[in-house]
Amino acid sequence: MSVIHKHVIVGGGFGGLRAARLLANRDDMSVLVINPQLNFEYHGSLYRSANGYSPLETVIPYREIFRDTNIEYLQDFMIDLDPATKHIKLLSGKVIYYDSLTLALGYEPEYFGIPGMREFSKTLYSLADALELRKALTVLATKGFHKAAPARVIVAGGGPTGVEVAATISHFFELITGDSRVNVILVEGQSRLLGSLPEDFALRVKDCLGNKVKVLCGKKVIRASKESLYIADSAALSFDLLIWTAGSSANSYFRQRSDLFEVDHKGRVLVDHNLLTTHDSVYVIGDSASTEYSGTAHAAIEMGTFVASHLQAVLESRSVPCFKATQPSYAVPTGHDTAVAIQDGMIVSDSKGWVSRRQLDLSALSLIAGEDVAYAHWQKGENIATIYDQNK
Repeated sequence: MSVIHKHVIVGGGFGGLRAARLLANRDDMSVLVINPQLNFEYHGSLYRSANGYSPLETVIPYREIFRDTNIEYLQDFMIDLDPATKHIKLLSGKVIYYDSLTLALGYEPEYFGIPGMREFSKTLYSLADALELRKALTVLATKGFHKAAPARVIVAGGGPTGVEVAATISHFFELITGDSRVNVILVEGQSRLLGSLPEDFALRVKDCLGNKVKVLCGKKVIRASKESLYIADSAALSFDLLIWTAGSSANSYFRQRSDLFEVDHKGRVLVDHNLLTTHDSVYVIGDSASTEYSGTAHAAIEMGTFVASHLQAVLESRSVPCFKATQPSYAVPTGHDTAVAIQDGMIVSDSKGWVSRRQLDLSALSLIAGEDVAYAHWQKGENIATIYDQNK
């Protein structure tokens, strides 16, 4: 009788799910996925859920993703790891043994110690955040409809998420009231938007935002109050709603266990060319791994794919090439049905960019769920959701 290798994956995002699906249904391996939620959340569509579109694109139940596989799923939370005995301890009190382990713990919101930011801003890190933001925008649009002056919304953070959410707010106001008037200000601390993307791409994005969004770059946020955002060496900006999209960090567990993991200046775990830590058969992938392009769905999927191929090679006594990250494709929405994207090495915008973005969304979902499941949820993203009454 052959020995069954037990692989445990902690984390239910793109990286962990990609690895799980590629390792599923092997006779010589069992796969257990542990995650606190019952559903996968696609963070790339959170801005759409916040601005009136169906959350059914954002959320895919794990039972659908794991259908027709032998993958086991456990809704629980890892609180500690003992690599010497190959056990992990869960919040429920369970202790799980593994032969090999993938830690795909994702990221956490980061406020950089800015006073008042946590208390007075909305965020966009989960579906719960998106629905809370949608409710706040709905209330603001409804109240502001009868006022002479447009509502004031500030988005702090000029990365992809900040651009996406800022670009679609005026369309959401029009959905609610028939009136798209709203003053949206996008504040970025760096000298330009989208600092991690090519400059010519970022300039095209800014141009395509047009007059929907006022962009303020080179503005360091130092404090937030209930109605004002304070900027270093500038006048305070008044707002009716403040949205924080400027910060995330690697999972804090790795910093807390500095005795087990070596981390870089961003708190991400240092891994070798096989995405392994210094501990036997422990991989770290996704947003918490110190690799090039870490923090993108593309990178997480690549890492999950590599872990599956490497682990299969180990079990079959084969060798595989070292992990090598590839550059992600870029597609940043500049409206509810427009985007700027790289297509065949060229920058495209407006409807062509939007088609590219939607295809990237579908491709990513298809790599962690069956094509039928991925397509069904992706298609829901074209539908306007029911706009909830502000009193509900």
